[in-house]
Amino acid sequence: MRFLFIFLIYFGLENSVSAQAYQDSVEHKLSFHFTGDSFLKNNEFFSPHTEGFTGIGVIIQPRANYQIDKRSAVELGYHFLKYSGLNSFSEAIPLFTIRSTFKPGWTVLLGAIQGGAKHKLSEPLYRIDNDYQNQIEYGIQSLFDYDWMSSDLWLHWEQFIKKDDPFPEEVYAGNTTKILLSQMKSFSIHMNSELLISHLGGQIDADDNPDRTILNYAIGPSLSYNQSEKFKMTLKYLFYKSSITKQVADRQSQFYIPFDAGHSHYPQLNLTVHKFSVTTGYWLSNSFVSPRGEFLFSSIADNNAVFLAPMRRIWTNVLTYDTVPFPYFSLSVFGSTYYDRIEDHIDYHYGIRALVNLQFKKN
Repeated sequence: MRFLFIFLIYFGLENSVSAQAYQDSVEHKLSFHFTGDSFLKNNEFFSPHTEGFTGIGVIIQPRANYQIDKRSAVELGYHFLKYSGLNSFSEAIPLFTIRSTFKPGWTVLLGAIQGGAKHKLSEPLYRIDNDYQNQIEYGIQSLFDYDWMSSDLWLHWEQFIKKDDPFPEEVYAGNTTKILLSQMKSFSIHMNSELLISHLGGQIDADDNPDRTILNYAIGPSLSYNQSEKFKMTLKYLFYKSSITKQVADRQSQFYIPFDAGHSHYPQLNLTVHKFSVTTGYWLSNSFVSPRGEFLFSSIADNNAVFLAPMRRIWTNVLTYDTVPFPYFSLSVFGSTYYDRIEDHIDYHYGIRALVNLQFKKN
């Protein structure tokens, strides 16, 4: 895979530490973590682009973390997903991560990476429901966190194939970056970028469809005004682009996408007052497609192969309430509306998530 080759080159940097320095920094600390995530998200979607459904359940993640030294740690645990109304777990996935900090502000993860909503992809590129339906990602990840820049670069190998499997391999690679351009008292200007590469393919499967790669990216500035910790206003604009290579020729194939390229403009205004946040935006697109994004923004449907809507005009509104009453407990209540101006139709969703994060240390 060429994507894997590119990532291996990127991460193939030498980081030598003398044996003596290593011995001096050994910490050998063991800690135990427990994360409980209770969620409810009700999608009242009646658009031809997608179907509405309700996701309600819990995610449980017990983990043990062994801090080898100041640079490296190993984490072992399990991920359980249980939907309300089902007697068994829908997911039970082992978690294993090797975490290394090569330099202050630069951390590399191998194994189970920080995925889902932690990538901070916008909704047109990443559907909110994916955060509980497909939260666990395995691959390699590089995290940068500095005063002037934050970045998340990752490779997620979602579908492994064996010889003659009837389905293709599935690989995702992406990057989100935020760079500080200017800081003037209460005002700040940032440049934001998002990248998502979605690849279907493989040589040893029994699927006759050719490889398909979808490239999605977004880029644009944001202007923020911070009067205090309780008042913030941000104006953000992103230009989105989608392009498809090695298109499937068979129009009846589930992998067929009838657009070679598309684009969109998405200005948004956010106002945060204390624990409340309101965001309004206008989505203006032509032939835009994103396989992991919310299908309400897309020009194709996820449940109807023949439905097409090249031009999209959508007013979006989001209201959230976030609170952290205790250091180990956080609560988020949210709701969104999507008004399709062309179809004169409103879809909406609402939900709640409660997160408990406990940590126990043993020297």
